[in-house]
Amino acid sequence: MGDGECCAGIGGYRGHRLGPTALSLSDESGRVYMERWQEPGRFDHATLALFQPLHPEARELELAVPYVFVEDAAATTEALALPVMTPAETRLGRYWIRVLATAPVEANPRARNFTDRDPALGVDLDLGGWHGDRRVLLPGRTLVDGDFCNVGYRLTGMMDARRPEPVDRLEITGDRALTAETLGFAHPIIQVRGPWLIPLGLARES
Repeated sequence: MGDGECCAGIGGYRGHRLGPTALSLSDESGRVYMERWQEPGRFDHATLALFQPLHPEARELELAVPYVFVEDAAATTEALALPVMTPAETRLGRYWIRVLATAPVEANPRARNFTDRDPALGVDLDLGGWHGDRRVLLPGRTLVDGDFCNVGYRLTGMMDARRPEPVDRLEITGDRALTAETLGFAHPIIQVRGPWLIPLGLARES
């Protein structure tokens, strides 16, 4: 991780790993042992990985980590004036992102979640894809008129943390969202592509 970054997931975002985000082990003979899926909450899946049984003759292992996810301390360098009617570009730390459009979203009285019943500001995004081995997954906290007090956001679709893709739309909630004059972001979540290969010794009883 770089300066000003903290870990937000090893393998998968928030530790949810499966398929392309799963960890794997390989031994000195080339045998590969894939990580087993754990239902969230059963174990501390963010820090504990379970694998297929090792071959009895395996003595040396190598752990492969396909991705890590980090929270960056950066914020947008310039706030965007609201409403955004045509695509507007801004820099979020080392990354350029675009806000494509913003528009009020009506309340949904049938929503199960109480906060989803409130009006919100819909924001369409283009987070820019891969920059080498890094990409912005989530733009982070929303800054309304320069701060994030009394505002939040909700995603318009479910993110599969096991196979995450960058968010392309969110809705800013809170009583300040619809009267805001500027919009920014801080502390984005960044996906970093590996793999990292970590040698592991294996103690065996003689």
